[in-house]
Amino acid sequence: MEKEIAEVIKEKQKGGLGLKLIYSIMDIVCFYTKERKSYCRLVKLLNTSEENQG
Repeated sequence: MEKEIAEVIKEKQKGGLGLKLIYSIMDIVCFYTKERKSYCRLVKLLNTSEENQG
């Protein structure tokens, strides 16, 4: 079972917090390698409907 971010901060655990934040903020996180280079694709889905902008 994974710890919540608040628990990690409270316990002052070193390491792993960056990825926990990324996974909690972003909707899609992909890691892949192409032509001997590593990539990380971060996607945040935004609601662009005019109905919900006001």
